[in-house]
Amino acid sequence: ACIPLLTDAGITLVYEPLNTKVNHKGYFLYSSDEALFVAEQVDSPSVKILFDFYQQIMEGERIRDSSQTL
Repeated sequence: ACIPLLTDAGITLVYEPLNTKVNHKGYFLYSSDEALFVAEQVDSPSVKILFDFYQQIMEGERIRDSSQTL
């Protein structure tokens, strides 16, 4: 519902899945799959996902596993 308002104002809404294993307990959006689903449903250039390396803790902890390469 907010897409026309964002577009008219030239604003980009950025949302981020957060790490609920270490902090942000109970946060409703915690996986890349969920974030991508939202983006696909909204389908607007005015809405973007913020994804940083800290989020990888939720999806395999590749950084902590020294046998894995990024």
